[in-house]
Amino acid sequence: MKRKEKMVGFILGIITGAAVILSLGGLYLAKKDAAAVSIIGGADGPTAIFIAGKIDFTPVYIGTAILVLITAGYMIYRKNKKGGS
Repeated sequence: MKRKEKMVGFILGIITGAAVILSLGGLYLAKKDAAAVSIIGGADGPTAIFIAGKIDFTPVYIGTAILVLITAGYMIYRKNKKGGS
């Protein structure tokens, strides 16, 4: 059972770390004002200009916060379970 608990903690830690890295990347892109302007067209047809707005990373931030809370809660639970036995 200890091995299973360690594995769950390890996996939660890996997923949370990846989410934190993704969130930091989102913060970097948001600060950089990520937007794209593309010109689509050809020699024989009309030309269109496509403007892509900013990418919203709010769901990524919320998901990361939830994962951090879940991981911290699990680690506290595991520590209390270990200390009480």
